[in-house]
Amino acid sequence: NVSYSLIGRISRSDGPDISDRDNLWMRDDFVGSETIHGPILDLAPWGYQFGEYKAPVDDRMLMGTLSAGDLKLEGYTYYISGSTGGEYVGDRTQPADFWPSLAYGVSLDHSSNVTPDISLC
Repeated sequence: NVSYSLIGRISRSDGPDISDRDNLWMRDDFVGSETIHGPILDLAPWGYQFGEYKAPVDDRMLMGTLSAGDLKLEGYTYYISGSTGGEYVGDRTQPADFWPSLAYGVSLDHSSNVTPDISLC
C-alpha cells in the first residue's frame, strides 16, 4: 500500500493599505525624500521601488508525504520574505526592504504492533 501527497503555496502581497492612517513617516513624500535617503532611492529590490510605501510579502511553501506500509516520510520547505513595512520609522529604513526566512524539515515515522494489545509509533 503506497500513497503520496504534495501541497504547495505561492503568494505575494503588497501588504495592507495604510492610506487612512496618520503615519507621516510612511507617506511617499517622506519615504521618497532624497535629503533623508539619498541614492538608495534608485534601487528596486525584488521589483519594489524604494521611495514609496509598500509592505510586500513573498511566501513560498512545499510539503510532501510518502507512505509505504508502516513507513511514512514527510517533509517541508518554505521561504518567506517579509518587508519592514510600517514597523520602523521611514527615516531609518525603506518599508519595502525584505527580511528573508528559509526553513526545511523531514520526519520518518514507523509504526508496528508488537502484540495485538501493544502498538509502537
